[in-house]
Amino acid sequence: MLSIDENAFSFYSFAGLIELAVSAGYVNLGSWVDLNPFTEALVRFEEREGSSDNATDLTLVRTLKLRLDQKNYRVAKLDEKLFYAFASYLHLTREIYSDWSVQHFITGTVVWIDRQSSNSDLSFLLSPHLFAEALATGTVAGISRPAAKLGLKALLYFERFTDILRRIDHDRAFQRDLIRHARWSHLLLRVSKRLDVWDERMVQWDELATGRIEEHFPSEGGRLLLLRPTQRDLEDLGLPKRPQLPSTESVQPEYSTAVVMAETDKFLAEGRTGAARIRLKSEAEAISRRLVSLSVAGPEAERQTPEWQRLATALISVCTKLATLGSVKVAAVILAPYIGNLVNRFGPNDATTKRALNIMSSFREQINNANVAESIEQQLPFRNFQEGGY
Repeated sequence: MLSIDENAFSFYSFAGLIELAVSAGYVNLGSWVDLNPFTEALVRFEEREGSSDNATDLTLVRTLKLRLDQKNYRVAKLDEKLFYAFASYLHLTREIYSDWSVQHFITGTVVWIDRQSSNSDLSFLLSPHLFAEALATGTVAGISRPAAKLGLKALLYFERFTDILRRIDHDRAFQRDLIRHARWSHLLLRVSKRLDVWDERMVQWDELATGRIEEHFPSEGGRLLLLRPTQRDLEDLGLPKRPQLPSTESVQPEYSTAVVMAETDKFLAEGRTGAARIRLKSEAEAISRRLVSLSVAGPEAERQTPEWQRLATALISVCTKLATLGSVKVAAVILAPYIGNLVNRFGPNDATTKRALNIMSSFREQINNANVAESIEQQLPFRNFQEGGY
């Protein structure tokens, strides 16, 4: 792992690109006027990172250093497939490193996969309507949920990289070097697991629409199985193992719903139902963020700390109040990431869990009613005509 500031990583990535460019016949280093100062910087960088206690993959850096030592500035024979594949990779690299939101989705999946019970993706996977809302606006019921759009964009990046690798199947060494340089692609397997959950939940949408469970033939990952790099590809690189990050768990004061409930009751007494809903929604989102912060500290912290249970109970109380005021959709969206953990921890018959499940059931009933109404409308093509008007 680089001992790193942003400039160090930029130099590391740039040096790797230079080595790839020469290997593909894309550049001739002999004509580069700044070659000497770059060589000096490369030597210093390799010495510093090579002596660091943190494990860093310096394969491309050292290959380039050796190339410069031997004055091997260009390839003897141009391979057009490598040339054009590198051109495509250069364009892809420029795009993904300027797309901060997708980078955040990909790297954030490392944390997500370690706290699957706090999966905020479940909020927009409750129904096709919510998924469409998340795709179109980046929000669900006014709550930020950009992952739907970002996940599909990330999938397109992985598909483009896979296509580039397929075009150079004849040169396994260059193929490995591309994978080595594309550090973001090393998280494909984790992103695939995340998107597998999307697939599983989307299958359940048919049950919502029809009221019955249809037989489902699993796609076994579908097109995700065709993407690269595979686990075998990564193992072939011999990458150094990264050290485990220390826990970031922090102690926070015990939470109570007394204040928000008192404020809500005051709003309702004044006839300000809208203000009460806004206050409850804001509080529910704040509690949800605290639950996620416990999860980030590690899966053990989430399972063991009593604070998680207290916060989850508080969240359900706030969402129950929100639902009674007519905001069932908002309450369901906020609770969705935690339903699985509640059932696993306390069981489906626990009183607290039942309150959460009742909210989810009410939301599904709303969806079913909406589907029925839409179906009736579709069967009445002349509903807008007055009697005797045709």
